[in-house]
Amino acid sequence: MALELEMMQRVGRIYRTWARLFEAEVGIPGVRWRILLALGDEPVSQKQLVNSLDVDAATLTRHVKAMEKEGWVKRSMDPDDNRITNVLLTVEGKGFRAKTWHRRDAFLAKITIDLPEDEIHVLIATLDKIQARLCHVQFSL
Repeated sequence: MALELEMMQRVGRIYRTWARLFEAEVGIPGVRWRILLALGDEPVSQKQLVNSLDVDAATLTRHVKAMEKEGWVKRSMDPDDNRITNVLLTVEGKGFRAKTWHRRDAFLAKITIDLPEDEIHVLIATLDKIQARLCHVQFSL
């Protein structure tokens, strides 16, 4: 069991380090980058973003509000259902995403430079197995 615990602790440490360095390199938190990537030319409901990005509603709302202040997104009520808040990527948001895309790619290249592609595929497959189990395991206390 110690080996499994060490593996999961390392995954957590790697993610926390990655998130801190990504924000420093790209200039925004990873969740905001993921929101920018999830938005296209059509409005997307905040609920859809919560589900597709796997973040809680409060976190998403906080980041979307900050992005709205930057002028990157616009929020509006859905014309067919005023209980739904839609998010639309603005021209400024598209410009920021395009401008910082190369920073993201350069960051990823730096941290994976010595990793052979076959090892990356094995790691992805292993992480996918763990993710699938996390989604289906029922925990009892």
